[in-house]
Amino acid sequence: MDKLIITAALTGGEFVSKMVTKYVPCTIDEVVDEVVKCRKAGASIVHLHAKDPTTGLPASNPNPILKEYVERIKESEASDIIINLTT
Repeated sequence: MDKLIITAALTGGEFVSKMVTKYVPCTIDEVVDEVVKCRKAGASIVHLHAKDPTTGLPASNPNPILKEYVERIKESEASDIIINLTT
């Protein structure tokens, strides 16, 4: 069987928010839950943007949110997933 790498881009890009779709995860709990689901479904990489937990818009100060994403993911069932953070 051929090898396959699946990357899940859960939080969408800059213009993806709760205003566009109710399905984009925005809170830290939502993001971590979705990462775990993606890992269980076979994803080996997750790509994340920091979202404001209330609006889902890009976070004005992404660093604390991204730090929390990483810490919580590393404590979850998806601790072995590769985390690709936006720059």
